[in-house]
Amino acid sequence: MNISPSLLVDKKSLRHWALQQRAQIPPAQRERRSFGLHRLLQEHPRFQAAQVLLLYGSMGSEPNTWPLLRATLKKGRSLVLPRIDRDALNLYRVRDLDTELGPPGLWGLREPLPHLCDPVRPETLDFILVPGLLFDVQGGRLGYGGGFYDRLLPEATRAWRLAMAFHEQCVGVVPREPHDLPVHEVLNDKGTFFVTTEHP
Repeated sequence: MNISPSLLVDKKSLRHWALQQRAQIPPAQRERRSFGLHRLLQEHPRFQAAQVLLLYGSMGSEPNTWPLLRATLKKGRSLVLPRIDRDALNLYRVRDLDTELGPPGLWGLREPLPHLCDPVRPETLDFILVPGLLFDVQGGRLGYGGGFYDRLLPEATRAWRLAMAFHEQCVGVVPREPHDLPVHEVLNDKGTFFVTTEHP
């Protein structure tokens, strides 16, 4: 997939373009392809070995992660979900998706209810499923613009950072600042798109 050079210097335009591309995937196809991504991820050695996993509940046209969250709980592993509080991304262990999440908020996310869930420190995470709009062949990531994961990832010093995306979201290059931390690996529905040689 090629991207116009003019878009590379304008993250706002690039985000708009990426959202349009993903929204064009028909819902039934998106569900089928999400299932394929779940299978790839659940077979992944890093995912299988992790005990404390930061995942996220999908929204809009993202690959559907909700079956993955339920499967993680069913296997008795520690499921951690994020909650946006002002300019911070706080983490909570969730044991019951039906009773411990609030209704969709400002971003359309169902987030953990702090009075029902235990807080989790980033340095205790083994694995992070990192959301994003676009990913490149160096592990670069274009997020939604809030900077929440940009601030969180450097604190999660031992976690393997993996993104799961449709192949339309995987491109040659995305804009990147010097402080941006890349993901270790990107899986798309055609297989492994990028994997680093770095091993935390």
